[in-house]
Amino acid sequence: MANILKNKKGDVSTIMIIIFFLFGLAFALLIAHKIIMEFVPHIEEAYNDTYSGSDSSDIFPMTYQMIDRMDNVYFILFIGFIIIMVAASFLTPTDPIYMTVFFILCMIFITVGVILSNGWQSYSAASAFDGTITKFPKTDLILDYLPWYIAIISIISMVVLYSRRRRAAYAF
Repeated sequence: MANILKNKKGDVSTIMIIIFFLFGLAFALLIAHKIIMEFVPHIEEAYNDTYSGSDSSDIFPMTYQMIDRMDNVYFILFIGFIIIMVAASFLTPTDPIYMTVFFILCMIFITVGVILSNGWQSYSAASAFDGTITKFPKTDLILDYLPWYIAIISIISMVVLYSRRRRAAYAF
């Protein structure tokens, strides 16, 4: 992973890395929430049966609180990636001639975003995740409208990346 990100500052491939990271994290959080909600009550019951004199009321509520806060963590990561992408785009020296390539690649990324968003919608609509998806409203919103967010982030990044004047290193 370090080689993929080495010397990459706000270029087009960063958008794709962010897309797949957020998509993978959302699936991992959804599955982890489902697993924890299925198994923690059984573990809590076994704990109370095994240690009949002790109370598990202080241990297991923390697990539920941690899982419920993961939606906020996902949202903060999403906002953080946007800020980092714009800042890195500002710091990258580029030539406006590459804007066409950036635009074409952004169209491809939006298409990939549509595929991932549709995959998320069909996966999260499964009956197995009925109660789970309601715990992640921000994550669901981001992934439902992923192509729009990709387009907005790409446009902002394109404006920041290519609106500056050329630096002296590119002057002929």
